[in-house]
Amino acid sequence: MAFLVFASIQGHSQELVFSSGLNTTKYDYKDPSGQTNENLNNGIGNFYEIGYTAPIGEGRFHYSLGVVLNEYNAKGGTMSSVYSWRTKYLGIQGGLSYIMITSGSGFKTALNLALQTSSIISGEQGINGAFFDLSKQEEFRGIFLQPIAGIDISYPVSDKLTLALGYNYSKSSKFTNRMDEVLNFSNNQWQIRLQIALKEKNDKTEPTTIKNIEEADIIRNPERL
Repeated sequence: MAFLVFASIQGHSQELVFSSGLNTTKYDYKDPSGQTNENLNNGIGNFYEIGYTAPIGEGRFHYSLGVVLNEYNAKGGTMSSVYSWRTKYLGIQGGLSYIMITSGSGFKTALNLALQTSSIISGEQGINGAFFDLSKQEEFRGIFLQPIAGIDISYPVSDKLTLALGYNYSKSSKFTNRMDEVLNFSNNQWQIRLQIALKEKNDKTEPTTIKNIEEADIIRNPERL
């Protein structure tokens, strides 16, 4: 479905985007009495995205749309127990980028803003060697909204391929949270991105028209003037 959406959008300098990286996630969990778990520490997980990006007109702004898979993990423990949370969330992300700096050598620095919606597709809680399914727990289920702000540096390796490195910060919260238990999380993300042009970026080829044919014929046969 995502491929059909990307393929149906027309414009110039369209690029297919493949991203991967690491998440460092901090969970903010409150129980029914409003108490937080101070023993829950940051965890590291993976991040994957496939998407589409294109410029808005001829300016410095670009828009993007993608499908993302995030692992949001945490770990902790006390004197008597050791536990961990390992979750995977699948979602859709739309964003807007502004190219702040462009160097003569081709490097570009961009500011990125995005909004992601996602839902859990798998989750596991481990406590002292025993494991439980988190995907069926109400506080982990539902739609999470995630505003994102970040920055990246990109370089065109060729006319078809651009390589970028970036950092994003985000904070997720549940779209509808009617429970006494509240789960939010903040995330630091480091990513590497490949952007593949769907056609030549500097393709200035003029389409063949009747006018082109007539002009070419006049050049070959000047007596027609």
